[in-house]
Amino acid sequence: MQYMIGQVRSEDATHLKKSISRYASYDSNGLEPAIFPDSKESRAKMGLNHPQLARMLCPIKHLMEYQKLPSQFLCRTKNKIESGEIKMDARGWPALLYKGKVAGESFDQQNMQDGLFEGYIVERVLKHILTGPSSALAGDDFHISNTCNASLHGMMSFEAEHIAYGAVQARSSISSRDKWSENDGAFSYQKFYYQIIDVIRNPPDEAWAAAILQHYNLYVSSLCMYSI
Repeated sequence: MQYMIGQVRSEDATHLKKSISRYASYDSNGLEPAIFPDSKESRAKMGLNHPQLARMLCPIKHLMEYQKLPSQFLCRTKNKIESGEIKMDARGWPALLYKGKVAGESFDQQNMQDGLFEGYIVERVLKHILTGPSSALAGDDFHISNTCNASLHGMMSFEAEHIAYGAVQARSSISSRDKWSENDGAFSYQKFYYQIIDVIRNPPDEAWAAAILQHYNLYVSSLCMYSI
């Protein structure tokens, strides 16, 4: 069973590579500088080596520093990560999880749950996986004309696990690693996955958790004719 799960995860990651540069760009025109994820040489320029992706990977609590000095932040961050001064691990939410045309732009330090798990790249990745690549960048009036993956797997509603899986795939897809790995340096995808589930299932604000699940049920599953 674990082998099968690993295969599905690996297949999803492989398929996402071809489209992730468009998904990571809010206007879907691609990243600047351009990247070609199928190329190992280009892949090495992703993650913290790319200015736009570095912002998305940036732990949200360090985003203010990035916004002031984005170019210097890249070199400074690498040095701080290598020295252990900045812990880029699963305990710090990456900016890509937050709502906004620019990753983390709507982050409110006084209300850290506002916009959490509503990042556009997470939504696009989930649509890619559940309702197909053609739906990932589509508008609200787009509908799938045949049975989507969500229906094929008997998915009746969105759960915390689905959001967590989408977040894992989104972060992994924009990293500089060319193959799936459960760890990206000190960042554990397993811990990240279960932490997201725990926050949604045991939230400090029940209304917020319910709103997140409702958001995904409406935003993603409505695309599928045989709706979940």
